[in-house]
Amino acid sequence: MTTHRRIAIACQGGGSHTAFSAGVLEGLLSHWDDDQDKIVALSGSSGGALCSLLLWDGLLRDQPKRGIEQLHAFWTDVTAYGPFQSLMNDWLQVVLRVRSVLPLPDVSPYAFPPWWQGHLRKLLEKHVDFAKARELAQREGSPSLRVGAIDVLGGTYRVFQGEEITVEALLASTAIPEVFPVVRANGRLYWDGLYERNPPIRELTDDRPDEIWVVQVRAPKVEHFPRSVDAIADRRNQISGCLSIDREIEMIEKINQLLDEGALSPAGPYRPITVHRITLDRNLDYVSMFDRGPRFVRHLMEMGREHAASFMNARRVGETTNV
Repeated sequence: MTTHRRIAIACQGGGSHTAFSAGVLEGLLSHWDDDQDKIVALSGSSGGALCSLLLWDGLLRDQPKRGIEQLHAFWTDVTAYGPFQSLMNDWLQVVLRVRSVLPLPDVSPYAFPPWWQGHLRKLLEKHVDFAKARELAQREGSPSLRVGAIDVLGGTYRVFQGEEITVEALLASTAIPEVFPVVRANGRLYWDGLYERNPPIRELTDDRPDEIWVVQVRAPKVEHFPRSVDAIADRRNQISGCLSIDREIEMIEKINQLLDEGALSPAGPYRPITVHRITLDRNLDYVSMFDRGPRFVRHLMEMGREHAASFMNARRVGETTNV
């Protein structure tokens, strides 16, 4: 009887930068060995949650190829194709870059109708049958999905899972406070999950994985000191997200140490878990988080596929797999 290595994948959020995560997931599945590995859990915040959701839906149906196709189709739909979409994307890029050097009035996200959130809802419902996914997730052996968001009034981090995986939960996880209105889910008001525990990792241990792979789109180190208000705020959020990943990985490594030293029994609820990171090795600025240009999105997805191929090849021969 073949024993599969149980794999959990956590995807960090970061706006359009998560096109890299989509490419990574595509690349991983393209090099997958069904005889060796099995995905038992996925998690994500913000755009990372969207990527995890699309792959999860395919895995629930025992159709990994469907997950790959959905990732590609969703990002094609999100990308700014056509004259109007391209014009709006370019206009937003110009406004955000001008704002980084000149004072412009702040505009509340509640001053305009939530067009983008309505558009995103339609795209999610187009690609995922949420009711069917929740039903399939009840089967024994089905992979789990966890989606992170922030409870605005309660001031706590919330992880949606199981029957809580709805389109509202995904919209909540992507509601950037400066850009989009809060989203009501399960009677509470939520903001984007990328500001804290981006992505949720510790809950993945409940699925008893042998390995956790973290797809990280925000590089911990940068080359230039941020000076504009937006750049400073983005760097603060970037550091917060990277430190949250470090803290959760350190917790797992501490448990590994205690198991190795015999302070924890291997017959108990804990087991050794190997953590690997697949990291976008480019420092992308704040403005590019909102860039939906076809060339930029395609480039990030291709980078993701290349990183995934390198990761899988290195892992196959037993080399260091943090790429």
